[in-house]
Amino acid sequence: MKLSEVMNKLADKIELKLQKYADQPVQISQSGTTELFFDSSAKQQDFSQKVMNTNSPVYKALENYYTKNNGASCSFTLDASAEPNSGAKWILNVTPPALKAPIAAALNSIYQSVAGATMVQKQQKADAAAKQGAGSGTNRIAEIELTA
Repeated sequence: MKLSEVMNKLADKIELKLQKYADQPVQISQSGTTELFFDSSAKQQDFSQKVMNTNSPVYKALENYYTKNNGASCSFTLDASAEPNSGAKWILNVTPPALKAPIAAALNSIYQSVAGATMVQKQQKADAAAKQGAGSGTNRIAEIELTA
């Protein structure tokens, strides 16, 4: 048997194997950061809109500080981070730091109304899933800044 015949038979076998696998759909089941923290992008958008609404308790807390302190700057940012094989966490930055507790409480209240769980409960589930390979990085969820 010539080398070219051997190569052709080998190529035919490889082609048959490739056809066998090409007919099977590839299933990807990795959840991204949005799914880990909110289950869906619609819930994330709903939460973000409720938080950033000028009637929200988050906005009101910042506005009250701003008013009582003669236009002193205040702000918050909330990110959700889920790194595959590493972990997941909420990242809350609040200026001034004295507003962190009331902002966190207001965020948690809104989150419960949207997601049906506390932010801590959802973060714990997201963390476990991220350690198993889920997650897609860091997403900015909401932010408000009041400045003079």
